[in-house]
Amino acid sequence: MNRFLIIRAIKKDQGYTLQDDLGNYPTEGRLVSSRQKAYMECDAMYNNDMWHGHKVKSGYSIMID
Repeated sequence: MNRFLIIRAIKKDQGYTLQDDLGNYPTEGRLVSSRQKAYMECDAMYNNDMWHGHKVKSGYSIMID
């Protein structure tokens, strides 16, 4: 059965970082200047042959086993 994990761009004092539903930081807490750039990072990391991800209304969804 396939499960999905949602990753969200969250606002910090100096910018945005990515955080998943489990509380992990996929980019190790690195900050970018906008939500759009954060989701562009998700697309670069998770939209490939190994991972299957896409933008959804609530964040960025990746399929996990």
